[in-house]
Amino acid sequence: MEKQSGKAKNYLQLRDKLLLYEANLFLLEMKEAEKGLEELVEKNREFKLFSEGRGRETKSFDPSLFLEMEREGEALEAEEQNIRQQGRTVSVGKRRR
Repeated sequence: MEKQSGKAKNYLQLRDKLLLYEANLFLLEMKEAEKGLEELVEKNREFKLFSEGRGRETKSFDPSLFLEMEREGEALEAEEQNIRQQGRTVSVGKRRR
């Protein structure tokens, strides 16, 4: 009985540790997504300036940026969806399989 109790206690400790790691991973992914979003916001600002005829105000703008922004926007949306799904997993305390 003591052996079984010890195993159960060890299992619960490992489960809690896994939940902590999953929560930290979620927070790290959110931080990375936030950084990517900030970069897209800056590129969008530059694109708006360029499209309004004030492109000379921004030195780093490249006209091909529009296509890149579309691709990055789609990738960001997919990543945000993935993060939301993982967030639900972490918030309810279930293990991912």
